[in-house]
Amino acid sequence: MHKQLLIKKLLRYTRNLLIFFFASTLLAVIIYRFMPVYVTPLMVIRSVQQLIINRRLNNMDMDEFIRKNKEKMDKKRAKRGVTTQNISQQAKMSVRNIEEPKRKTIAEKSNSVKNTSGYSTAVPKTKPGSLASKANMVARFDEEHKGKKK
Repeated sequence: MHKQLLIKKLLRYTRNLLIFFFASTLLAVIIYRFMPVYVTPLMVIRSVQQLIINRRLNNMDMDEFIRKNKEKMDKKRAKRGVTTQNISQQAKMSVRNIEEPKRKTIAEKSNSVKNTSGYSTAVPKTKPGSLASKANMVARFDEEHKGKKK
């Protein structure tokens, strides 16, 4: 009886190893066979794109290209209201002259919290026997026994 359990266990492990081995081998074969089908067209397309771009750049005057791009940037800056003089002026500005925003002190913060309007601590009227009335009853009890030690 004990030998049969060991044999079943051994067969189960062996079967799992064989399934893993065959599955990984099948996956490797599929990748090996079909990867070039995917990669080769991508390489061809990339090469054709590079040839077209290089041919166009060889026929183009770079100084003229740079001048056109500078004109475009100047138009965009003018549209936004930014000039090169403003940019150079801001770059030369001393950082020490910039004022930091004023921070509130703890007293100012506490005063602003105390002076809030529209906050009411009054408990609204509720129907007797409702859940809200029971919650209010617990809140009143807690306020009455706040100073007492347990």
